[in-house]
Amino acid sequence: MSQSVYAPGSHRVTTDVVGAPSDRPATQPPASAVRLEMEVAARAMSTDELMAALEVVAIDLERGDLDDVAAFNARERKRALDADLQARVRIFSMPGSTAAKYAADRETWADLAREVRLRVDCAEVLALVGYPPRRIGQELHGGCPACAAGDDRLLVRHDRVWCRRCDWRGDVIAIVRSFMPGVPGFRDAVRFLTRLAAMEVGA
Repeated sequence: MSQSVYAPGSHRVTTDVVGAPSDRPATQPPASAVRLEMEVAARAMSTDELMAALEVVAIDLERGDLDDVAAFNARERKRALDADLQARVRIFSMPGSTAAKYAADRETWADLAREVRLRVDCAEVLALVGYPPRRIGQELHGGCPACAAGDDRLLVRHDRVWCRRCDWRGDVIAIVRSFMPGVPGFRDAVRFLTRLAAMEVGA
């Protein structure tokens, strides 16, 4: 027996009802439509893009204010992205694999990304792309560069932003990649932010 959950974007997610009979093993829950779509998308991503997508999903889950459907969908996307990343790690770790060097390099960039998120404030980067926030009460708010309207719909914190209207969200890396001209890639954005934070970084 199953039930359907309708998620934003008209995705229908079918899940087993607790206690209902199922011919699937208990250790292998059925994959939702959201996870299956994310698995297809993940295969087409570069490793840098995969890491960036995981960071966005992690921010969504850390917020703690998602409704049940949105939280379920975020967890499903994370499962698909994690599985694809782990598959790549296994390949990178094979003896004699030329990808092993890239795996170590990837970890270096992940460390740099974590550091710039700590050092660079989202408000500073928003000002650079033409959307400086202002203080309203105890919080910072500003116009959203994604929906490009209004002057207070974007909630701005040190490490992430969220638009109350269009639901766009991200961290300093996402802001730079999305709205800074000439900085399209994950590493490009990290390199730009390391310069902003006066950090040393290799090519």
